[in-house]
Amino acid sequence: MEPFSGLLVDEVRQRGAMAVLRGIRNNTDYEHESALAGVNALLDAEVEYLYLLARPGMVSVSSTLVRDVIKHQGPLERLVPAPVIRFLSKAQG
Repeated sequence: MEPFSGLLVDEVRQRGAMAVLRGIRNNTDYEHESALAGVNALLDAEVEYLYLLARPGMVSVSSTLVRDVIKHQGPLERLVPAPVIRFLSKAQG
């Protein structure tokens, strides 16, 4: 997980990857991700898209919620995995 700017398919090519792994919490996420994958497939048909379903207890966790918890210096341990917490800590300096 690393931030990038530009098109996802360009980032995938630059990294020499062949697949994109995305998490899905609900039908809205699925519809959004499906539309993105369709457009990205037009740009590069070689990239595969894989989806993981969120655990039932995590379906309400969003990046917006996590950013709000960070902003108010709340605990993240029950919201995101330890590697994500380490990444966010490093990114914040």
